[in-house]
Amino acid sequence: MRAVVLGRRNFREYDQVVSLYSRSHGKLEVLAKGAKKIVSKNAAHLEPSCVVDVGIVSGAEIDRLTSVQCVSHFSHMRDRERTIRFAALVLHTIDRIIKPNEPDHRLFDLLEDWLVQLNRSEHTHPGVVDLFFLEVLVLLGFDPQPHIPASVSDWSYKRLHDFTLRFMQTQLEIAIPDWARGDMAVAL
Repeated sequence: MRAVVLGRRNFREYDQVVSLYSRSHGKLEVLAKGAKKIVSKNAAHLEPSCVVDVGIVSGAEIDRLTSVQCVSHFSHMRDRERTIRFAALVLHTIDRIIKPNEPDHRLFDLLEDWLVQLNRSEHTHPGVVDLFFLEVLVLLGFDPQPHIPASVSDWSYKRLHDFTLRFMQTQLEIAIPDWARGDMAVAL
């Protein structure tokens, strides 16, 4: 199954719980046994923002990861701090707002395409995050369009950003760092 790694957190001494978003199953949280060990063969493939092919088996309490193969690591993106911070913020936010086991192939395609474009970009403007989040809001059933005046082409970037940030915070009811001001505490 193909998936984007959204994040991971430590679990017990050597294990991690990995959050994935797949085209066919939506958001999944799986246990990666031994992922924190130095000799782990899967650890490098489970970095947030990697696109991977995974094998998963059902477990009593949590599904377990059996195999991981990296499809795309986006190494060019990882060379630029600002770009990787944008990716970390987006992945962390998606992980927080998406409920498990609700697949949406459009969201998977949007996320994967956005990561590909981010990897290709030489210079990344905060506007790419705004546009991504506006598209996500539409996919989730929120329609920011009635709140945007017809003269949106006259809007400055700051006005569009402030609208996007405020709309996400009020509609999704979560605290999101302001990516345009650089106060992003999330890291990959």
